Amino acid sequence: MFDSKRIVWYLRKIPLFSQLPADGLTKLAELVTMREARRREVIYLPGDPGESVMFVSGGRVKISKVTRDGKSLTLAYVGPGDLFGETALVGAAARTEMAEAVENAL
Repeated sequence: MFDSKRIVWYLRKIPLFSQLPADGLTKLAELVTMREARRREVIYLPGDPGESVMFVSGGRVKISKVTRDGKSLTLAYVGPGDLFGETALVGAAARTEMAEAVENAL
């Protein structure tokens, strides 16, 4: 669906990767899976495996948690250039929050 040149182009838009040399971006692109999320689409739920970090290239994603009394608590909104799901980097086995596209996102 997305060729490596397009993935590299998206990676350059992410501030964290903007200073990487071209060969570094190309190597990173080999590890990237891109997907689109439609508005209101759930990206992950609490309990899902925390196996990846996500970056938003376009659109907006809401990160939320259900409180003990059953209410939804919005933790953050992330948009272009932002990352989420970063607990996967510190060895979290499962997600503790929910991520949902509030606008079509990539």
